[in-house]
Amino acid sequence: MVDHGVHAFIVPLRDDAGQLLPGVEIHDCGYKVGLNGVDNGAIRFTHVRIPRVNLLDRFGSVDKSGRYSSPLTSQGRRFAATLGELTGGRVGLCSGSVGTLKGALCIAIRYCAQRQQFGPPDAQEVAVLDYQSTQQRLIPMLATCYGLHFAKQLLVDRYCEMKRTKDHKLVEEVHALSAGLKAYTTRFTQNALSVCREACGGHGYAAVNRLGALRSDHDIFQTFEGDNTVLLQQVSGLLLKEYRSQFQGAPLSSTFAFLRQLAASSLPNNPLVTHETDVRHLRDPSFLASALEYRTARMLFTLSLRLRKHTPRVGSFEAWNK
Repeated sequence: MVDHGVHAFIVPLRDDAGQLLPGVEIHDCGYKVGLNGVDNGAIRFTHVRIPRVNLLDRFGSVDKSGRYSSPLTSQGRRFAATLGELTGGRVGLCSGSVGTLKGALCIAIRYCAQRQQFGPPDAQEVAVLDYQSTQQRLIPMLATCYGLHFAKQLLVDRYCEMKRTKDHKLVEEVHALSAGLKAYTTRFTQNALSVCREACGGHGYAAVNRLGALRSDHDIFQTFEGDNTVLLQQVSGLLLKEYRSQFQGAPLSSTFAFLRQLAASSLPNNPLVTHETDVRHLRDPSFLASALEYRTARMLFTLSLRLRKHTPRVGSFEAWNK
């Protein structure tokens, strides 16, 4: 018997009368931290048989003689294609998380603009939002919220294009974008929800402000459709794969090729080299993008060197874990 990896099947759970079929057990997961309107449950199958035609066979099929065939050549590609169906869920979680962030910031900033506390002697009390400590907590998060809104919109557009064209390269790009953005957005929003609650003081703890409910309902977003830590490691792996394909060859020659490209792309814009430190340059989007690209490339380069150093001694799995 050959193991061809994970595949999806349709398995009937109940008969026409609504009773569970033989060998099928269903259990409710009970109350959760949040999102209790979502009815999560567990299913156990014991010696349940289904017909061959119940296989969802886009990525692999079995004919009447029992012969397996697939349009995808390797088990790894089939597994990636099967998991790729989670991409739509991650796109949805990005959208939902950004929406939650917008709502929490709107509640907190409006409250802090109206709430007055202390002030100069013999003068009117000052709005909490006028204090620099409050501004430093909320305004950078508001700016990031704008950035995440446009990043999410880009992801949605790419996802729609991917579903329309089925382009293989676009599938890989959307997979990486959705994994990375889902992990970053949901983690940022969860931290922001706590900051927004604290910025509203004792009033933020009142249920009527919804900040507590938002925080509880959003918490699961960090493990929905993939744990955030694992998703970020997936993104690292995809970036490394792209990096290696770009600089194939002997380790020494590929290293020099990378360093030449890195120097060529970073020197023209580097303020330390060009002494161009005026505000116009430092706030230029093209400079900021090139600086982030340089940092990403350098981190990938050093990561690749470290993996190459440890792999011969402990193997690829332990090297990655290290």
